[in-house]
Amino acid sequence: MANSVTPSAKIATVGTRYNKRVVECRFALAAMAIKSGKIENFEDCEYKTFRQLQDDLSYSFTQMLELAEQSFSSKEPYTPNKIQREFQVENPFENVKDVPYINEVESKNKDFELYKRAFHVLSEAKRVVDFRETCNNAELNEDTKI
Repeated sequence: MANSVTPSAKIATVGTRYNKRVVECRFALAAMAIKSGKIENFEDCEYKTFRQLQDDLSYSFTQMLELAEQSFSSKEPYTPNKIQREFQVENPFENVKDVPYINEVESKNKDFELYKRAFHVLSEAKRVVDFRETCNNAELNEDTKI
C-alpha cells in the first residue's frame, strides 16, 4: 500500500463510488441466489455477502465464478428497468434500504455493473486464497518454479 497524498472528498461521491459498489454487489448477489435456486425472487434475498451464498451452496471460488457467468443475460451494465424486467422485481432498491446513502445511489446512477462487480469480488477473493495456499505449500521452496 502507498499513500498518494491525494485528498479524496468521499462525501462528494457517496452515491457514485463505494456505496454504489455495495448496491451492485447486493443486486448481483440476489441474481446469483435466484440462479442457484437458493431463493425464488429478488425480494427474498437475505444474503449480504458473496461469502454467505458461497458457504450456503458449499461452492468453491471456481464454482462461484461459473455461477456469476450464468446469472446475467449480459455483461453490460444493467439499468434499474432491466433489473426489474430480468429479475421480476418491482423495486430493486427495496432490498438494499440498509445501505448507507441509498437514496443518493438511486438518484445519481443510471446503470449498475452487476456481472463486473461480482466477477471482480470473487476473482480477487480467489486470488488471495490461491496465494495463501501457495505460501502454505510445504513442498515448495525458493528454487521451485511456479
